[in-house]
Amino acid sequence: MTIQSRASSFLSSSSFSFSRNAKQITTPSAHVYSFLVKRSSSSSSSHPVTPIKHNFALIGPPGSGKGTYGKLLSSRLTKLFSDKNNSVVVPLITCSDILKEHVVNQTNIGIEIQDCKKHGRLANDELVGRAVLTHLIDHHNYDENKEDGNQIENMTSSSLPVGYILDGFPRTVPQAKMMDYNKTSSWPSSLAITYAISIDVPDKICIDKIRGRRVCTLCHHSFNVTNVDYDGYYMPPTLPSSSCDEHPDCDRDTNWICRHDDVDEDIVARRIEDFHKETKDVVEHYESRGRVIHFVPYRGVDDMDLLENLVLEKLGLL
Repeated sequence: MTIQSRASSFLSSSSFSFSRNAKQITTPSAHVYSFLVKRSSSSSSSHPVTPIKHNFALIGPPGSGKGTYGKLLSSRLTKLFSDKNNSVVVPLITCSDILKEHVVNQTNIGIEIQDCKKHGRLANDELVGRAVLTHLIDHHNYDENKEDGNQIENMTSSSLPVGYILDGFPRTVPQAKMMDYNKTSSWPSSLAITYAISIDVPDKICIDKIRGRRVCTLCHHSFNVTNVDYDGYYMPPTLPSSSCDEHPDCDRDTNWICRHDDVDEDIVARRIEDFHKETKDVVEHYESRGRVIHFVPYRGVDDMDLLENLVLEKLGLL
């Protein structure tokens, strides 16, 4: 059975803060999970505990820094759970990249996506879900023969408690339900979303950060010139130390540009509004199950220790 047909069969029967003054917790610096695995295997029980693998969905409005936090969290968890004898990866997977990959490779899914664009339609939940599931099965060591319906142990490493971090999906309640694991779900348990990470940033700050985005036309690096220092938030501009490394002559006044839809106030406001309309119910879906991690980045990327600790707490590692 091909990967795409397996994804189709899985989906065919699917129904579709911490405060700024919160106490900081010391982040483990060793390969902490190996200790827990050894401890569980040495238990007096005749049935050692099989580690559960957790997958995270990032939810946050445009301008919240969701992509940046996702990359940093992926890097931190990868480093945390790796040791000299076990090189692992906790990947950040972006839904938009998955869809582009299908289109570029002209897969059956990619052709369907192109057809939707050609006729001015948005790709429906089933099509996007099939694209995401196909990617997960194809790229992240999923083995359907090991899927037992109860344990999550099939991605990346059998001893790793985190499978992947997903950005941009789910965006609707039907998509979220599609990825839930329960007795009636057809989505593989090892690929189910166990926690949503909600990046909670006020709309005003998101709008200011969007309008401050810049891309260098020479080196193609991304920067942000907005300085946020109000309402208890402090997020300084993210600028190169002096000039772009590859192009010493790079000048921010002539070479740094912004996208048209980042400076059009109506477009920016509509993007923020659309996000809230689409995802409010998604957050409530996970909230009702006790499956939301709320992260308020009062200090921007300087609060990454807090996000890492929130995740490790949910994994039972703190």
